[in-house]
Amino acid sequence: MNDRIKKSGVRFDATMDFRKVIDHIDKLSAAMKAGTLHLQRGGDDVTLKPGKGPAYIGVEAKQGSDKESLTIKLKWRPATAMAAKEQEPLKISAKAPPAPKPEPAPAPAPKPAAKKKAPSKPAAKKTKVKKPVAKKKPRKSAAKKKKK
Repeated sequence: MNDRIKKSGVRFDATMDFRKVIDHIDKLSAAMKAGTLHLQRGGDDVTLKPGKGPAYIGVEAKQGSDKESLTIKLKWRPATAMAAKEQEPLKISAKAPPAPKPEPAPAPAPKPAAKKKAPSKPAAKKTKVKKPVAKKKPRKSAAKKKKK
């Protein structure tokens, strides 16, 4: 015998005026707050019982050059509680945040302090040492050379 519970569900995809989309979202929200969400389309219907413990929410927003999309995914267990995981909260508003201010340029690293030299004594005056110059022998004149 098959012990699996039969799954039932309703799927709805449509393109419509945006005000109508918001109306559907409002109705979904009101039904979830009431604790019973019943959806019916044609011969398919499903009744969900949200609000009896922790729930999972997944939100994905995408923006392209010619199209934007928002996907919202909710999951919960009707009777057994799922473990609630703490995560960074999602901020939802009708106003875009201000543009981030540019980060100031980091200050240059301080130059290491120059080592101070101990004061030096004034240098003694250098005196030029004269090298002894060899005395040149007097030249004999050309006339004296011829005599010899």
